[in-house]
Amino acid sequence: MKQHKGQSMIELIVALGLFAVLAAGLVLAYLDAHITGRQGAEESQATFLAREGLEAVRSIRDNQWNDLTNGAHGLTKQNGYWEFSGASEPSLLGKFSRTIEISDATRDGGGNLIESGGTVDTETKAATSTISWLLSSGRQRSLSLSTYITRWKQTLRNGMLVFGDGGTTLDAVKYKIFNGSENISNNWAIF
Repeated sequence: MKQHKGQSMIELIVALGLFAVLAAGLVLAYLDAHITGRQGAEESQATFLAREGLEAVRSIRDNQWNDLTNGAHGLTKQNGYWEFSGASEPSLLGKFSRTIEISDATRDGGGNLIESGGTVDTETKAATSTISWLLSSGRQRSLSLSTYITRWKQTLRNGMLVFGDGGTTLDAVKYKIFNGSENISNNWAIF
């Protein structure tokens, strides 16, 4: 067989070129997977902190409804229970900041919650927990979760409380009527 001079050198250069392209592709794929995994972990931590913020708002509501004042708030648990403190929490887990935004909730004429307009519902607040952080690449990222908080723990002033006493269709249905701060019926009545 006849050998051509320089043919081995060309084959070697082509092989090195293919190896360099494949190696670069593998390195880029590894780096992309690593960055995606890290960003996913950061987003999971941010989601946890945002949910914790909304749970803290529910705790504040259960403790004292009047503490749910409109505006931007940070949170603290310094006294053993959740409280608003400042306008935000600047350093959670070393890189996250959390801001809780409380605002009035509004309803339309049919009693449905709406984003804007309508009538302010004094027994409902809108709460948004926003987490901000810098990604590894230096880009700013934020995540927000929102909910409505209602004043469910209040004294029944006017109306009728009706319930069954055992959970079957044969149970007696009982009721009690309230008018202002005075009970009209002192005992539970049976239908």
